[in-house]
Amino acid sequence: CYLEGAWTESQDKIAEPFASERHHIDADSWMDLHQKMNFIVNSGQKNNLENLPMLPTAFRAMKDGNDTFEPVVGQWFYRIACKRLENDLPLSRMRVVNDVHNQFRQSKPSTLEQLKSTRSPVYEFNPTADAYYDPVDPWPKGKWQRDFLDYFMGQLPGFDGPKGDLQDAAFGYNVVNESGDRLNTAYYTRYFSLAKKDAMGNTGRKRSFNDGFLFAAQTTNKKVSPQTVCAEFDGEFIDQMTADDKLRMTECESRSKDDCDIE
Repeated sequence: CYLEGAWTESQDKIAEPFASERHHIDADSWMDLHQKMNFIVNSGQKNNLENLPMLPTAFRAMKDGNDTFEPVVGQWFYRIACKRLENDLPLSRMRVVNDVHNQFRQSKPSTLEQLKSTRSPVYEFNPTADAYYDPVDPWPKGKWQRDFLDYFMGQLPGFDGPKGDLQDAAFGYNVVNESGDRLNTAYYTRYFSLAKKDAMGNTGRKRSFNDGFLFAAQTTNKKVSPQTVCAEFDGEFIDQMTADDKLRMTECESRSKDDCDIE
């Protein structure tokens, strides 16, 4: 199972993000949820049944009206989704993360081996790709790009579902995989390449910057909060709409930047 999130179009009514036998959102509207969470944060209290999630809002854009600018509000949404993997995930690749907080939170400090027998530890996977993995080798200490985790995350679809098939062509450059083939960005990825080198002579990219556990998927889901930018490439202006996990591109009717219609 994996945790999936996005900025969505703000609505009055709250929709349960996923089915749960234990929890539900104990609020009638987003405003109700924000007021309750604001009180909890400032009072130090808590909801005994733990049914009040922290789901922030953000100003995603400014909508140009006739005489005023109206803020476009995005609402954070998350869900827990599950999918059966194509291959076995060996437990031998897992190890307990060195977590000082968990080791010292009890009256008597715990070793990593002792922590393993409790419900507290956090685990990480050996990132070595299958072609180079040897169970008897020490845990790798060097930096990796596309690794073991990328292989499994690439099997998980975004909000378009398992039939999703999308191409990221942001700023006029088609995204490809490490082999130079078309990359289906409707599935979760983080590493990608471009056919054209950047100003530093590089073609490789990583969406999640230094976050080792963040992946992104493209979507056409209209509930995802969009952003728009007018960009120029090859002497033409385009109206390009993007979102946190959506990168769509359409041509402007006008070739003039001043006439590029952005909403």
